[in-house]
Formats: sequence, C-alpha cells, structure tokens
Amino acid sequence: MHGILASRARVAGKQDVLGLVAIADGYRPQLLDAFDQTQRLSDLEGMLQLLSRVADVAIRLRGSGMDVHPQLLEEFLGALTARLDLSWSALLLERDGHWVSAQAFGIAPALLLEGGFGRQLDEYAERGLGGMQKLPVAHLSEPVWGVPYQEQGRCLAWLLCAGTPSRPLPGLPQSLWSQLCASLAAPVLHRRREDDAQRTAARHEVLQRVFGSGWLEYQTHAGRWVLAPALREALGLCGADCDWLECIHPADRDAFLAHLGDTDGGKGFSTALRLCAGGECRWFRIDAEVQGHGEARRILGFALDIQHVKEQEALASSAHARFESLIDSAPAIIYVQRYRQGGLSLEFSSASLASVLGWTHEQVHGQSLLAFVHPEDREVFKCGIQCLLREGKISHHYRLRDSQGAYHWMLDEVTLLRDDLGVPVETVGILLDVSENRQTVELLRNSEERYRALVEDSPAMICRYSPDLRLLYANRPLLDYLQRVDAPPGSLDLRDFMTPEQAEALQASMAILSPQEPMAMQEVCMQLPGYDNAWWLWAVRGSFDEQGRLLEVQAVGRDDTELHKSRQLLYQSAKMATLGEMATGIAHEISQPLNVMRIALSNLIRRHEDTRLTEDYLGDKLARLDEQVQRATRIVDHMRVFGRRSEADSQSFQPDRAIDGALSLVCPGLAGHGIQWTCQLDELPQVSGHPDRLEQVLINLLVNARDALVSAHVAAPLISIRAGVRGDQLLIEVEDNAGGVPEALLERIFEPFFTTKPVGQGTGLGLSLSYGIMQQMGGGLSVDNRRNGACFSVLLPVRG
Repeated sequence: MHGILASRARVAGKQDVLGLVAIADGYRPQLLDAFDQTQRLSDLEGMLQLLSRVADVAIRLRGSGMDVHPQLLEEFLGALTARLDLSWSALLLERDGHWVSAQAFGIAPALLLEGGFGRQLDEYAERGLGGMQKLPVAHLSEPVWGVPYQEQGRCLAWLLCAGTPSRPLPGLPQSLWSQLCASLAAPVLHRRREDDAQRTAARHEVLQRVFGSGWLEYQTHAGRWVLAPALREALGLCGADCDWLECIHPADRDAFLAHLGDTDGGKGFSTALRLCAGGECRWFRIDAEVQGHGEARRILGFALDIQHVKEQEALASSAHARFESLIDSAPAIIYVQRYRQGGLSLEFSSASLASVLGWTHEQVHGQSLLAFVHPEDREVFKCGIQCLLREGKISHHYRLRDSQGAYHWMLDEVTLLRDDLGVPVETVGILLDVSENRQTVELLRNSEERYRALVEDSPAMICRYSPDLRLLYANRPLLDYLQRVDAPPGSLDLRDFMTPEQAEALQASMAILSPQEPMAMQEVCMQLPGYDNAWWLWAVRGSFDEQGRLLEVQAVGRDDTELHKSRQLLYQSAKMATLGEMATGIAHEISQPLNVMRIALSNLIRRHEDTRLTEDYLGDKLARLDEQVQRATRIVDHMRVFGRRSEADSQSFQPDRAIDGALSLVCPGLAGHGIQWTCQLDELPQVSGHPDRLEQVLINLLVNARDALVSAHVAAPLISIRAGVRGDQLLIEVEDNAGGVPEALLERIFEPFFTTKPVGQGTGLGLSLSYGIMQQMGGGLSVDNRRNGACFSVLLPVRG
C-alpha cells in the first residue's frame, strides 16, 4: 500500500513521487515514477474544463437569440484554438443545400469555402464517417481536420480546425470531438429552426388573416374540430365549442360529410363548398389529408377563400356563353385547322357553317378546306397557304362548295399560331360569304365602265376641279378644247387658260355655292389656243364636307362661244338701233351749237363791216364759239364710244358715268316733247361689269318712259332718275307718271318680241335685251307700278 505523497520532482522528462511504503516494523521511504498518471490526470482535467466550457456555451446558445450566437461562438472558438494550440477553427452549417459559416476564428470564412470545399464536405458526409477526420484541402497550406454533426442521417454541421506540420492537432478522443461539435451545432440549429418556424407561422398567420382563410383539424378519436383563429374570425365563430359544420351551406353539407367519411380508408380529399356567416355565403376550397393511426389519427386541412375565383369563373362562364352564342349566330364561319406533318385539317368550326354552307362540323372534321375549294381557285388557295406559313397571316378570296354543290365566294382571314420553338401548331380563320358583294362589285364595275364610256364619248365637257381651280378630272372633249389630250390627270390648272380677272370671276361665282344650294349655272370665259375668247356655259354642283367647306366642283358644260358672239352682235345691233332711233334728237342736239355758232359768226361779220368790232366783243364771241364746238364734240365722242363693241372682260367702273352718258343722249330730246326730268344721285360705289351695256339699258328705259308719256298725253309729263345703295347692291330707278303697266302684262313685259306699242313702232326686244344684259352682269331688272306710273329697277352687286 502506498503511503502519503511526500514530494514531487521532475528530472529529465520524468516526474517522480516520494512516498512511504509500509513494512513489517514500520514505513520505508520509496521514490516512485508517476509521470504517466500525472499526464493522464492533467489531460483529464483539461478535457473536463473543455467540456464544462462547451456545456456552458451550449446552455447560453439555447437560451439566447440568433443575434447573440456569433459572439458566443467566436468566444468559444477562440478559447478552443488557444487551448489546443490550433492555427484556426470554424463551425460550418448547412442551409438550403449550401455550406455557410456560422463563425470562424483565425481564418476568413470566404477563404475557407472557396476551391470546391463544400463539395468535398458533401462527399465525406455521404460516406457516413464519424469522429475527427483529416480532410484533403488543396487550397489551404495547413492540414485540416473536421468533425461532422448528423441528424436523422443528414450531415448538418462541421467543426473544423487546423494545426501545422510542426504543431500537429492534439489527439483528443473521438467521442470528445463529436460531443464538442454536437454541443455547438445542435443549439444553433435548434434555435434556427425555431426562428424559421416562428417566421413561417407568422407569415401563415398574416396570410390566413389577409385571405380570411386558415387551417382546420379534425381529431377523430375525440370527434372534435379545431380551427385556426383567422378562419374562426372569418366565419364569425366566437366560442371554442361552436360547430363550424353548421356554417356549411345545406346544399354542400352532405357532399362534405361524404368526403369526410371517405377518409376512413386513409384517403384525403379536396372539395369546394359555401360557408355562411352573417347571412352571407362565400366559396371556400378545402384540401385535407389523413395523418397518424389509431387514437393519434387526425385529419389536417386548409380552407382557402375562393369567392373571387368563383365570381371570375361565373363571369368567364357568362362571357364564354355569350361568345359561343355570338360565334354560332354570326354570319361568318369561325374555324380552326390543326397543322400536322405539313398539312392542315379542320379541327373546329362554328355552328354558322351549317347556315352558310349547309355542312355540319362532323361532315367536315379532319378534312382539308382544299377539298371544298372550286377547281379554278385551288392554285390561289395553295399559294395563300404557302404565304400563310411564311408570313403568319393572310387574307384572300376563293370559292367554296356548299352541301348542295353550289359555290360561294368567301373572304378568308387566317392567322397562323406557333409554339415556343416557332413550329406551326394551328390556324385560326374567319370565313365570310361575300358572294353578294362580289356580284355588286361586278355590277358596279360594269356600270362604271358604261358610265366612263358615256362620259368620255359625250360631246359635252365634263370635269371636276378644286376650289383653287386645279383640274381633278377632265373628259376627252374638254381636253380637246384645251389641246392637252396627253396631259397626266391632275396636272392641269384652269388658271393657265384664263386672265386673272376671269379666274377671279370664276372663283367668286363658286362662293355662292352652299350645301343647301349646291347647284348653279355659270358662264366661263377662257383664253384658248386659236380663240380670241371662248365662252363656256357650265352647270356646276359643289361637293362639301361635314363642316360645309367646299371640296370640289363638278361641271358639265358646252361651248357657248358662237351664241355669246351672236348675243354680242345682238347687243351691238340694239345699240346701233338705239342710236338710229335717237338720230333726230341727236341731230337736233348737234344743230343747236351749229345755229349758235352761225348766229355768232353773222354778228361778228356785221360788226366787222360796221367797224364796230372791239377786242372784248371778239373775245366773248370766240369763247362762245369754242364752248359750242366742245359741246358738239362731246356729243360726237360719246356717240362713238357708245357705238363701240363691248370689251370681253368685265371691269370695275363708276355707275354715275353710265347714268350721265344715258342722260346726255336721251334728255336733250325730251324737251321737244315737253317732258321734264329729274336726277337724284347719292354717293355711288364701284360696280363690276360693262359700263356701255349699263348705259344701253338706261337708254332703253328712258326711251320707253318717253314713249309711254307721249302716248298717254300726260298734262305734266315727268321722268325721275334715282340711284343709291340698298344693302350690298346698287339700285337705279327710272320712274315715269304715264299711269303704269297693266297688271296682266307685268309678267310678260321682259319676254322677247313682246311690246305694247302699235305695229311698226317697236320690235319688243329692248326690254328683253336689257333684262339679259343685267343677268349677264350678275344683276337684275324688274318693274312695278307706283302711284303715278311704272318704275323700272336696275340692281347690280357692289364690288367688294
């Protein structure tokens, strides 16, 4: 038996113990070698301290949050590295199929996980090895050892550490290494799972509350239902004992109980039913599974609010029904062709196929449309299919055979559908029967050809032109007149064949056209090759847009040049006849200054013979002679101007010139008949037309008034001339007091060859020509009876 430890000494790597050894008569001192026992005690003490430290860390890890774990792990790994004299140490955890660093001491986590190290750890884990293992790590210089931590056959963590060739890893027991790794990894993983579960539960709770849904559980041994709080709240269930089955709509309750009975065989179910709360029913979808056996058997499920889905389904079903009804009732045939091995076959056709072509879907299903296409249109159909496969969309016409053997012209609008790889899958098309339209188009084409031939062969000039006088269309007779037969359409302008005044007059005549009165007659003066002036009479019609703006003018006309020239000659002849009729008065007007001059000369000769001629007397007589010569000259000049032929173009002039001219020719002859005359002229604006023709009209009116007064033998004959402005027109009135025109003759007064004068004293053309002259100038001539006689009114538009 050993005695009391007396002393301890270390010599040359040995540790000796001095002790007392009992003998028969006492104790004997003895020096014993206790190095191995001391070393084991020291190692055991270190392991106990390490285990105590890791147990403390494990307790703290379990009781703290994830935010504190990195600090606790770093403290322990630092202590472990120092205690075992390691280069570094680290704890790796598995997360979502990847290895991540929970904490490392003495090495950067990024350096540790590079070089495919994670795949090597997975390979070692698959071998199912336990305890400390040396790991081949190519990208690190030190030898690396690792201890895996496994749960249910899965490696979830590694405790890694490294020494150096000069400082190898201490040989702790394998069980101790496994305990160290488990003490660190298990609480961290446990806390992580708890946090994940809490976050998942929180998310589920939020989702259930937001969607008004939740889980439900049926404990079969107790016959008791347990519902999620969110679901209970959605159903308005207050107490824990409320039976939620009462919330199921009666029409759905039996079906649900039947599904519930089917779970006896361990089979889950999925169903949709209506749950009612507060008088309102909402659709829910319930999916359930069977868990456990015997008394632990239970049914777990989830109730999802699908009210919105059901409402959308109802809307979609209604829209689908309307769409099907629309398709079936539409006059067009909607069809689908399936693309198989380069060919197309009918897969679907709307019910309108029967009403349009007389075929049923069963009769044409699986066939190609080509079988029903008219033989003459098959090449067109084939080309259309090739174009469809290239471009993906076509529109073409062809004839299809109906069930009676007749053919219909069809408009086919087709679109090609492809899959994700661009391979053709099917075509969707619409067939519209356009047989009537084709017939109508054919009739219109024939009608248009006849109309074109009629227009082109017509002797009348037919054209369309824009408000700025550009010719939009002209038939051949008009182009012949213009000598522009080869001119391209739309290249001609009427202004190239008119003077500026003529073009302005034509545009002014267009201004009177309106949507209410779009038609008018116009006389157009043109400057054509080979003509001094050409006059065309056009019947025009304006085309207007919705805002009433003039778009174009359509005109049909004839060459009125010869008639216009004849009219001019007639006007000229009438003027000359007027001059001839007034020759006596004019001769009297000229003879008066001649008599004055003759008497003045006789007085001068007598004075000269009596030697009583003085300079004052001579000057006075010479001035009188000059005045009479000028008077005769004015009469002769005005007769020469009045007798001249009118200009072709109208011009602006002062109307008082024409009034003065007419008075100068007619009024001197009135005195011989004892007729008085008055003239009242306001300030007159300019008018447009021919001043000599206005003068001719006034002369005719004055002469007629004179003749009426002479025939009526009026005691105090009087002619009144008045001129002024009424609105936008010039008004000239010639009134006499001869008693007026009989009412029965007023309507015929302007007819050609109609006269109230005795035979041989009138031709009946004066008033008719005057009426025509005023119409040509854009004005008018009218007559009405006033208090003492007839009043003729001349109207002319005032020049703007």
